[in-house]
Parts: sequence; C-alpha cells; structure tokens
Amino acid sequence: MSITIDDALKRIGAHAQVISCGIFTANGQLLTSSGTFDASDAARCARLCAVASSAIDDSDDDSSGQVELVRARSRGRELILTRSSNVVIAVVVKDVI
Repeated sequence: MSITIDDALKRIGAHAQVISCGIFTANGQLLTSSGTFDASDAARCARLCAVASSAIDDSDDDSSGQVELVRARSRGRELILTRSSNVVIAVVVKDVI
C-alpha cells in the first residue's frame, strides 16, 4: 500500500497537538502544506535547518555531519524539522511541557 504526500500530511495533521505542517525544499520553496503553514514559514524553517547544520562539529562521531532532526520551542509551540534528501518536513505542535 502506498501513501501520497497529501495523505501523509493529513495523517500528521490529525494528531491533536499538531497546529500545522509543511514540506519544502532546502532553499525554502514551499511544496505543500497543511494548516496555517505558509511560504514565509518555509523560508524561516529552511534558514533554521541551515544554521543547525552549520553548527554541527566535524569531529562528531557522525561522519556525515548532517542534521537529522531539529526541535525548537518558543511561545507555547514546538517546531520539529527533519530532512530527507532535498526536502524538509516541518511540523508545528502545541508545546505540552
């Protein structure tokens, strides 16, 4: 059984704490989104991924030096980012802590 990108976003968005989510390119071009996630959110998330990637120390045990997951909290919300090849998936959730 295969699942489409839109179906995946709907499944992610169906979780009670999810506010919005989006898929965009590494340079910030929004491909698709769900909820209130828009093009300006994609651009900000792409910059956050770039900053996080550059902060990785080359002497780390992981020789690839590529960030797999970024989590950031602010104002009662949490942003979760993950990268797969040349796209980034972002999910904004209500901060439950």
